[in-house]
Amino acid sequence: DGELCQVLTFVVPDAPQRVVAWYVWWVGTETGLVRRDAMISRSHYMINDFADFDAPLTIVPPEDAVP
Repeated sequence: DGELCQVLTFVVPDAPQRVVAWYVWWVGTETGLVRRDAMISRSHYMINDFADFDAPLTIVPPEDAVP
């Protein structure tokens, strides 16, 4: 989104009921906001992009929702 970022990496070790996971965060150098994160684990991975900070949020129920 045009903001320079610093990349931060860390690992969350395995524990009972949890497997080891490696993380990468892209943190904006001016705002300090996490702009993107990635997680890699033994069983899956995830990538998330974050935008529209402090923007209004509209929640619309599905059309077939029962009143």
